[in-house]
Amino acid sequence: MAKKIFIIEDEKPLVEALTEFLNGEGYETSVAYSGNEAIEKLSSIKPDLILLDIVMPGLDGISLLKKIRAANSAFKETPVIIFTNLSGEKKWIEDMGFKITDYMVKANSSLKDLGERLEKILNA
Repeated sequence: MAKKIFIIEDEKPLVEALTEFLNGEGYETSVAYSGNEAIEKLSSIKPDLILLDIVMPGLDGISLLKKIRAANSAFKETPVIIFTNLSGEKKWIEDMGFKITDYMVKANSSLKDLGERLEKILNA
């Protein structure tokens, strides 16, 4: 059964590239273009991994991460890869106590890099 990746990203061209790549790698993908849309879809998707941008309209990625990691959340242990253009936020996120699985800067990452990290995380 294909692993489910939930892409939460507001840049449509990037979402299209990610979806095409991940589907080609055998993953099942779902997409939300904002944190609010992600909240609405999360319970019906039940992802194996969340690929999360930080800067989005409305509910940003950090606020969404806080909700995902809440004590009563069914997703508090779901692997989350922060996939953003903000290069200096990883330590701050970890210092705030938010559990993340990985942190990737979009500008410094290729789809191949992402694929390798996903495989390592999901097949560990």
